[in-house]
Amino acid sequence: MRLRVLFISSAVLLGLTLTVNAQSSDRRDGLRGITTLRVVVESLPTSAEGTGLDLQQLQTDVELRLRKARVTVLDKGVWSYVYLNVNIVKASFGDVYAVSVELAFQRGGLFGVGKDAVFAFASVWSKGALGIVGKQNLSTTVRDTVGDLSDQFINDLLAANPKS
Repeated sequence: MRLRVLFISSAVLLGLTLTVNAQSSDRRDGLRGITTLRVVVESLPTSAEGTGLDLQQLQTDVELRLRKARVTVLDKGVWSYVYLNVNIVKASFGDVYAVSVELAFQRGGLFGVGKDAVFAFASVWSKGALGIVGKQNLSTTVRDTVGDLSDQFINDLLAANPKS
């Protein structure tokens, strides 16, 4: 029991984050030809209230990184989008939260042939992170993690679409 409390305390103080990657070696293939996209941020859970996390700030963080990399970001009229989902759950003890951050790229398109073709979205790129963090560091840790995942996406997007 004492060891578990020590581990959890250490994890909270350090803002322990575990990055989870579920990509194949050709993860960039689905990003080819993408020059314009939009950003969609899922609503934050009610457990985020009072933690300093702000949906609009997260949206701005992702959009700003994309624009700095010279990726065109539009609010509407684009079917392909970067999707951000942040989930947090407050532990039953102290001001400790379990955090899950997922950044994915959803590409819209026609699937099928002829009259059987349907328009649908496919997730062609996705990365995420899991962690345990104290309330004092929650907002900063989540924003830093969103920034890291955004940078990874931008690197793959730019590699899939080299300038000639």
